[in-house]
Amino acid sequence: GGTLELYESSPDVPDTDRLWQLAERHRVTMLGVSPTLIRTLRGRETVVAARFDLSSVHTIGSSGEPWD
Repeated sequence: GGTLELYESSPDVPDTDRLWQLAERHRVTMLGVSPTLIRTLRGRETVVAARFDLSSVHTIGSSGEPWD
């Protein structure tokens, strides 16, 4: 069995840590992101690795437009 968690909204609402909080809380193993999401979060002052336990994430997938 598998579990799918789908979050549909702006990735920085209510704050820029929303995605990482969800991944940590639900022990996400495969995280799908888009280049648009990464561009949105890239300019933010956040140190994800130090603040969230993302050790459950084993795979990061991407689709959509090319990365820049």
